[in-house]
Amino acid sequence: MEALKAEVERIALRVQELYNTKEKFRTYHGSSSSTRRPVEEASTNTVDTSRLNHILRVDADEKIAVVEANVPMDAFLEETLKHDLMPLVVREFPGITVGGAYSGTAGESSSFRHWFFDRTVSEIEIVLANGEVINCSESENADVFEGAPGALGTLGVVTLLTIRLQKAARYVDVTYHPVEDANEAIDKFQAFATQEDDSFQYLDGMMFSPTKGAIVTGKLHDSNPQGLQKAMARAHPSARLHLPLQSRLLLVRHDVTGLKFSETTRRVFDPLLRTRMLYKALHAQEPTTLMVIQDVAVPFPAAEKFIEWSTSRLDMFPLWLCPLRVSPMPTLHPHPLKANDPDDKTSELMLNIGVYSSSSSIKTPEDWIYANQDLEDKVTELGGMKWAYATQFYAEGSFWEQYDREWYDNLRDRCHATALPNMYDKTRVDLVAGRKMVVESNAAWARSLFGPLGEIRCAVLCVWEAVKSRAWRLERHNA
Repeated sequence: MEALKAEVERIALRVQELYNTKEKFRTYHGSSSSTRRPVEEASTNTVDTSRLNHILRVDADEKIAVVEANVPMDAFLEETLKHDLMPLVVREFPGITVGGAYSGTAGESSSFRHWFFDRTVSEIEIVLANGEVINCSESENADVFEGAPGALGTLGVVTLLTIRLQKAARYVDVTYHPVEDANEAIDKFQAFATQEDDSFQYLDGMMFSPTKGAIVTGKLHDSNPQGLQKAMARAHPSARLHLPLQSRLLLVRHDVTGLKFSETTRRVFDPLLRTRMLYKALHAQEPTTLMVIQDVAVPFPAAEKFIEWSTSRLDMFPLWLCPLRVSPMPTLHPHPLKANDPDDKTSELMLNIGVYSSSSSIKTPEDWIYANQDLEDKVTELGGMKWAYATQFYAEGSFWEQYDREWYDNLRDRCHATALPNMYDKTRVDLVAGRKMVVESNAAWARSLFGPLGEIRCAVLCVWEAVKSRAWRLERHNA
């Protein structure tokens, strides 16, 4: 704890120094799971928190863990499993940190029961924008505790979290439920997510095409009578399939090649292309420039309409699907923009739809910008919202119409954070700079000129960036 105290004092002094000079600052975490370009360590207006990477305590009796903000999900999960405990919500990409999951929007396959990750946090320590260090919980500084989740670090720097845990199980009995269209998938989600019993703890799915998909349910088990299968099912399921997995494998199963590659490049590079390394390559090469990488949340009655629109306008598959419990208002997380039908059993839920791919309709920088703007317009029309981790193309007025701006600005005043970039400042796209970025992007150039060879080149760049970053050492250690 003494080491933590000294590190927090160092961070607070740095924040106070920047506050006194009225200079806007950003936080350097050492890594980033945002698709936006991360903060550089050498920037003069940076607050470095990369050394806050320790798990201080796991209490088996209280079922809590006290964790510094930069601890990644895989290290957090492994440590809790040693105590026969596990988090209630685990982000599927292992490099996402607990602080990032708290300050961003982190929903996962258990979020139809447990809300977003921040709802499993019972207390935080935060350095406010003037350098003051405070503790926050439901009973202490509750306004900051309520507003910091989803604020993207625009209220201050979270340094420490107390996280609630649950009893661990060795295995998860995973069942794949094939579906033939989006309507069938949505019907199954509605039925599964509104069950009152505790028949399963995990629920998500994918549409691989307009006519083929799978809903996945998972139930925790301590025994494995069928025998462990250490495999990730890559074939499209044609029948209901039970697949017992180690619980760790289920929770980080999407770590395998998180971006789109052809089957050939996947087979060759898959052992190396884990998400930590892909993020390194993404930030270095800007491969998002001709891709749409967005998460949206829409009310269940509008979900089929969005998928139909996405298929017609973007034709991007697969689509990630995950039901999420809506956070209490006010909130900076995605929430319904229209009043819900009180008789609708899914009124407390939204469907997360992940769109992560390139499209044959996107060939120029203008195509890319228009595709993202059209997506934002459609989501708003349907009463839904986007995640803030990705780039935002909204006009400023349209962006703030989605939130309680007065509540947010009052919180910023309360935290002395008005000199910091706000949520819009951090996520917006400068359209002029965006067009220039796309034109100059090597990854876009290779893809547009060489087709499949562009994928191979991108894969090689990913490996090279991974080697330079030494992220492969973490993957080898955690394998």
